[in-house]
Amino acid sequence: MTMVFLLAVLLIARKFFSRYHIAMTIEQQIEEALDKVRPFIIRDGGNVEFDSFIDGIVYLRMEGACSSCGLIDSTLSGGLEVILMEEVPGILAVKLASEKPQGLPIQLEVK
Repeated sequence: MTMVFLLAVLLIARKFFSRYHIAMTIEQQIEEALDKVRPFIIRDGGNVEFDSFIDGIVYLRMEGACSSCGLIDSTLSGGLEVILMEEVPGILAVKLASEKPQGLPIQLEVK
């Protein structure tokens, strides 16, 4: 009987969290996914900040040691892009904020 109860609780929790995830905006989902990997980047002396999400492309700002790292392309395409595309539906690519085409709106972070 205990196993049945635990299974029921897990199924209810799964439904709740999947609804919660869907109710979140894409930007919130991106921030949540970045929060999972940020500690590892900070441990290496860098940081990553969400800039904007436009037409399926996530634009990020790399800070600290990451801003001048020669492996930044690998970190974006082989790491952050893979993680974000798995975690957040609708993401087509991940690029640096400096690669954002001119004329696109700048999204300012409000805290």
